[in-house]
Amino acid sequence: MISTVSEIFLLEIFPPPCFIRDCFILGEVQTALILYSSGTTGLPKGVKLTHRNLIIAGHQPPLCSNELNILSLAPWCNTVGIILTMKALKENQSIVYLNKFQEDLYLHCIQKYKVGILYAVPPLIVMLAKSRMLQNYDLSSVELMYCGGAPLDLAVMGEAKKRFPRLKHILQGYGMTETTGGITEENVSANREGSVGTIMDGNIVKVVDVETRKVLGPNQEGEICVKGDILFEGYIGKDMKDDMDEDGFYKTGDISYYDEDGYFYIVDRIKELIKYKAGQVAPSELEATLLQHPAVKDVGVVGLPDPLAGELPSAFVVKTPGSKVTEKELIDFVASKVSSWKQLRGGVRFVNEIPKTASGKILRRVLRDSLIKPPASKL
Repeated sequence: MISTVSEIFLLEIFPPPCFIRDCFILGEVQTALILYSSGTTGLPKGVKLTHRNLIIAGHQPPLCSNELNILSLAPWCNTVGIILTMKALKENQSIVYLNKFQEDLYLHCIQKYKVGILYAVPPLIVMLAKSRMLQNYDLSSVELMYCGGAPLDLAVMGEAKKRFPRLKHILQGYGMTETTGGITEENVSANREGSVGTIMDGNIVKVVDVETRKVLGPNQEGEICVKGDILFEGYIGKDMKDDMDEDGFYKTGDISYYDEDGYFYIVDRIKELIKYKAGQVAPSELEATLLQHPAVKDVGVVGLPDPLAGELPSAFVVKTPGSKVTEKELIDFVASKVSSWKQLRGGVRFVNEIPKTASGKILRRVLRDSLIKPPASKL
């Protein structure tokens, strides 16, 4: 019985005789890899992934042809980075890796290596949609962008499609370290704008009311919960009793809903929702709105603690070079596009950069911590 990652991946690449030695492994429960969660809302946690987790993740159907070269910024300490590498080895697909983002180098690599697939996070796609440097490079090889890590705004998606002459699809997926990457995913034959796709093979998913834990139906927002063979073995040094429900489902902490056709849509993290009076504000919605402004290069939104209202939506903004936009202009811009209770009552702070993880996710806990310190200088 095949039970280890080495048996199923390396034997396909290097048929016997080869250097692999027989060993007894309980693939269902024995840890093969330890990765750390992103730590966007709290401290990172050590996640134990088994041999079976990795085998199943590595054998999900490919997004498209393996003849297309991939460009990735995802580090190997990140679930996407390591699973993508394993799948590429198995499928004999070429990947170009960059250990950090530099706009000119990134675009140069697309041109030089005729990259067909870009693995990206929303801030990178925002940059590509707004960049003035794209016209200096031949980007005609790009056929597909795959985005994960956070919801991608439809307006940003539309702008990105305009900038790449042969781009056929911008696909999204949803997952986490605890699920060895994927929970839902789009592919070239089944996708819907704004969605993160349908449930991947091997997963069982439900959406429940955050308070009552009642299972919800289509178009009802609640916490997404998952179980299946792709679910991790456990955390290092942390009990999981608060992370699992009575039916054995892992509580992701993410707010989601699905439509009548089974396509899922991510709203935001429960811990990241801003509690303003009796309502809840999704930071990702305000970030997407601010990114529509030409003077905004990057942005992160968090809640500013307030003794009366609970939290006030507050934005950290990186200006586009040469911009002289003011705090009032941006507050008014947002007010013209969102409901009254979603407005930036916590103000706008101009900063040089938005703190992010290695995989490109906004470190909101760092932004929140800075709110209790003296205000950042307004550049």
